[in-house]
Amino acid sequence: MSHRPLSLCAVAALALLAAGAQAQSLNVKTGAWESTITSTTTGLTMPPELLAKLTPEQRAKVEQAMGARSGQPHTSSHSYCVTQKDLDEDQYLERGANERCTRKVLSKTGTRVELEQSCGVGPASVSMHVVVQAISPQAMAMTADGKLSTGGTIHTEMRGRWVGASCQGKG
Repeated sequence: MSHRPLSLCAVAALALLAAGAQAQSLNVKTGAWESTITSTTTGLTMPPELLAKLTPEQRAKVEQAMGARSGQPHTSSHSYCVTQKDLDEDQYLERGANERCTRKVLSKTGTRVELEQSCGVGPASVSMHVVVQAISPQAMAMTADGKLSTGGTIHTEMRGRWVGASCQGKG
């Protein structure tokens, strides 16, 4: 079983930490950052055409795993580097993205970025409303709410903090 929409959301949340505006960059420090991302999905289902390809035993395992995960938060932590180029040139849009992701920026200021994002195709797609806030130059927050093409929902919250000016050892 793949949690690709959830993974795409987590990657997008990390990428959005470096979000900046073309005219105005998000007011955060460059350097090493750490973040914690918590995502909760509900209503996870697999498309019938995918379930039909599984043996009855595989199908039972997949459905049990999806049911057990539904409504349960999943938390992960990440370390990464934010450069001035990331902020100035909106390169955050390319981090972790693939050709199946599209974004429409609704508004940008030095303290807030709001956008709509869609990733995936068919049974593995998700549409998200994302808000990133620079709480201070050393602290970020992000919330994202989305709908999976299979009818489920996803809610993601991220909290990021600046660790230091050196990105040594951070990607």
